[in-house]
Amino acid sequence: MSPDRTQLSAWLSLCSTLVLICATVLLVACGTQVGPLSGPAAVVLTETPPIQTTYTPNYKEVAGTEIALTEEAIRTSVALTGVPTWTPGIPPSEPTSTPELGLHSGCSNKNSLEPFFINCWGGIVNGDYIDVEVGREGSLGDKQQGVIMVVNISQQSSEMYRTPQRVGPVRIVEVDGTRFTLAPIDYYYFETPGALQTPWATTTPGPVFVFDIATRQWVSSTPVPTPFPSPSVSASPSP
Repeated sequence: MSPDRTQLSAWLSLCSTLVLICATVLLVACGTQVGPLSGPAAVVLTETPPIQTTYTPNYKEVAGTEIALTEEAIRTSVALTGVPTWTPGIPPSEPTSTPELGLHSGCSNKNSLEPFFINCWGGIVNGDYIDVEVGREGSLGDKQQGVIMVVNISQQSSEMYRTPQRVGPVRIVEVDGTRFTLAPIDYYYFETPGALQTPWATTTPGPVFVFDIATRQWVSSTPVPTPFPSPSVSASPSP
């Protein structure tokens, strides 16, 4: 093909293209709709709404919320009251407990190492509260050795004495003023309710000892009593 013919064909194509463009512009300007180009149909995508879920708190969270609300209510109540619920300083004095007087079995035993007391007596002697406890020595001593302990609660002092004879545990069977009659216990005394709180009606066979808490002397025996140390025993009233 000659160069002139090639050049002519290019100009014809360009002119055809310009004519088509101009025709299209004129049609659009005149309101003529141009049909859609042929091809596959367009796919319309619709958005799926998210699933709505309801949160249910567990029992720990519920309890924690209730506790927080309760504490907040307490703080609010205290703040609105304006009166302190606790005042620092020395607490007010309380009434003195009434001591147990007379013969009883509520002795202040501590442990098996220290003396074990069978029965006790409490009373007022010369204006002082005196507690007399009678029984035997503990595991640190001789369990077959009877003892009597005189405690002056008012003076915070105590003295303990051994019975003149080694006759086992003893108990108070009679009180006459400041004189206390002691006798060995019957091993079946636990089976008799109230036996330790009731003085004997008649004298039973066996050794009997009489101790005067005013003079700290054995009355019915010749040996002179000698108090022996008991470091672990404190001067405390019987419960």
